[in-house]
Amino acid sequence: MADFVQEIPDSVATFFTDFKLNVINDNKTRISGACKACKKRITGDWKPTRVTSNFVSHSKLCNPGKYSTYGAERNMKRKNPQQDLDGICSLTKHFCLSSQSILSDRVDDALIKFVVLDMLPLSLVEKEGFRFLMSVVQPSYHIPTRAKFTMQVYDQCRQVIKTIEKMTNDSQYCCAQADVWSSQHMHGYLGVSLSFIHNQKLETRLVSMKRFTGSHTAENISVIYQSVMKQFTSRSTVVGIVADNAANMVTASLKPVDVIDADEEEEGDKDEAGEELEHVPVDWEQLEEEGSSPVPVRYVCMAHTLQLVVHSGLAEASPKINSVLAKCDSFVSALHKSCQAMELLESEASIQIPSSNSTRWNSKLSMISAIVKMESKHEGTLQRVCDILPYRITLTPNDFAVLREMEQLLSPFEVATVHLQSEVVVTSSQILPTIVGLKKHIEKIELQHCTSVKSGLLASLSNRCDYLFRQAHCLIATAVDPRFKLRWTTDPGDSSAARQALLGEMQVVSQSYKYRLPAEEVAGAPVPQQRPSASQSDILFSYMMENSTPTNSSESELGSYLSSPCSSLEPLVYWSDIACQETFPTLYKLHLKHHCIPATSANVERVFSAAGYIASARRYRLSDTSLELLVIAKCNRDQLMNITI
Repeated sequence: MADFVQEIPDSVATFFTDFKLNVINDNKTRISGACKACKKRITGDWKPTRVTSNFVSHSKLCNPGKYSTYGAERNMKRKNPQQDLDGICSLTKHFCLSSQSILSDRVDDALIKFVVLDMLPLSLVEKEGFRFLMSVVQPSYHIPTRAKFTMQVYDQCRQVIKTIEKMTNDSQYCCAQADVWSSQHMHGYLGVSLSFIHNQKLETRLVSMKRFTGSHTAENISVIYQSVMKQFTSRSTVVGIVADNAANMVTASLKPVDVIDADEEEEGDKDEAGEELEHVPVDWEQLEEEGSSPVPVRYVCMAHTLQLVVHSGLAEASPKINSVLAKCDSFVSALHKSCQAMELLESEASIQIPSSNSTRWNSKLSMISAIVKMESKHEGTLQRVCDILPYRITLTPNDFAVLREMEQLLSPFEVATVHLQSEVVVTSSQILPTIVGLKKHIEKIELQHCTSVKSGLLASLSNRCDYLFRQAHCLIATAVDPRFKLRWTTDPGDSSAARQALLGEMQVVSQSYKYRLPAEEVAGAPVPQQRPSASQSDILFSYMMENSTPTNSSESELGSYLSSPCSSLEPLVYWSDIACQETFPTLYKLHLKHHCIPATSANVERVFSAAGYIASARRYRLSDTSLELLVIAKCNRDQLMNITI
């Protein structure tokens, strides 16, 4: 009853007493009260709607003087209407400011991503055009000052580094990729990337791009390298480092062969000053021998090795082949200097013919392929273009036959390079099958004009790659790939070497603690990208279809694995199955250890491709620390997108 009385309006409780409720039904209730002056009971509605007009009317008639006094006192207690309006305005303003703050944070965060991912200067927030754009797009947005914006950008970049540091330290094995480059201002930088298997997914992350001062000696490189490894691999094992033997390579431009995507290639051909870094020769063999803090086992970059193979093969070309290639170079050089010839080519063929250069062997293949394609699809156009050029260049039918044979010989190397440069699938297991596939495919090509190049390619391939068939890492990586196992070879010596390498490594690894991801973590892991089943791959691996007889073995785990049928699944997919991990626990560890090693150092070279645009002449005052932060965030864009203000 006390709660009921407290709910009675003051205008009724002041003049009435002895209140009672009368429940008519579930949906209707009435209230009655006795007047304090005349004791008469007055009734009104209480539920569903409270109606007190009967009580108020009676009070005015029964006791008008007292009711007038009550009304005057009540009006005095009421707030000023303006105060109520101010309260409403204050609440509305607070809500608007809160919404504006949320919107401002979202725009600030998007602006950070915009600047970092598109490699724009931090001074963008001060530019007149940008400020005008924002005033039109979002007039209420307050653009941060350059100092505040810079602090926000670098804070998110540091968060990216912390995220990657946790990922690398949570992985059992990882492999480094390293290279040294210099900017236009002759500032040297050591780039380091780490590859590792995380949540059953192959990750390759840039972790450092430190300024390199002083001589490029083994001691100096080792000091910087070890400091990076201490930060990012304190709880994991570094099983190797992939790097070029730059002592055998001439200084190259920023855009390395075969690592430029379609979007970058158009920009890369501009060769703008200030947007270029140069490769610095580093003798990694000397580093291994002289460094007081030795780097782990070094594995050669297969992209660089195949490049050297092609260069050696082309060096064996006959004078006739060299004459045809020289004609093509002269034609393309003259074409790129003639507006009239380019207009005719674009209007009739819609084909661009790129120039070749000495540092990108596939640029020569691209040039040959474009010329052959134009002649086959637009016969006569090439000759009309030649007629416009200042001096006459004629390619005969015999010359085109030479070019078609050259395209046949070089195309498999481009396919192999693309396969081995992938960052999302295992590539170390493809090295040996690729070499065998290249040899077998080239041997089958029937030629009339380019036999000297064919012989040179085969000889160079053997000279530079045969030692890999005795390297334990390549043998193990290929064997624990369920697609290959031992099908890639028919040589009993190779099979025996692979078995011995596997057994030796299994004995070492089995002594260490068992490592396996929790089932719930594996189940929630993203499915790695499948290797494309393009017909181009058949030229490399079709020979294994003829050698599909299972291999028998007396060893329990190894024998069971090798005797089981090969799978079409990627290694990352195959070994993510808990059943496979429990059936072949030691081989699973070898998968984690050897499949994290990439076949090339293309990732760290791509890093400098991006760094060249950031460290341009127009951003000369950018500090080395700032450059490193921006490049790391740019190259780990997926982690940057997960961070918000």
